Amino acid sequence: MKNKLLAILDRMIEDSEDIIEFIEPVTAFSDLSKDRMRKKALSQSILNLGENTKLLEKWLDLTLTTIDWRGLKGMREIAAHRYHSLDNEIIYDVAKNHVPSILEYLRQQQAEQINNDFR
Repeated sequence: MKNKLLAILDRMIEDSEDIIEFIEPVTAFSDLSKDRMRKKALSQSILNLGENTKLLEKWLDLTLTTIDWRGLKGMREIAAHRYHSLDNEIIYDVAKNHVPSILEYLRQQQAEQINNDFR
């Protein structure tokens, strides 16, 4: 069972790292309208994070964090079902300002799960 949680964390960490890498050269949200491939890569990775959040909350009490997990799941719904209504400013904001703290939380949880295995 714990292996499933670690697999979810691994996937979410990878997607978070991808988002940070993809957004790094972007200096303004308006740049995303000029780079469709980057916007699609960011949107897909955000979709993946939202989808895996649904799995993660089965294992961890996400209400104990200040991260807006509900908002992330909502972005997943928009990315999956109404992609063309995704706002570049929101994608930019999530990628630049929220994903780094999500990544920090995920790495912390991963380390705790690994350390618990050795106790």
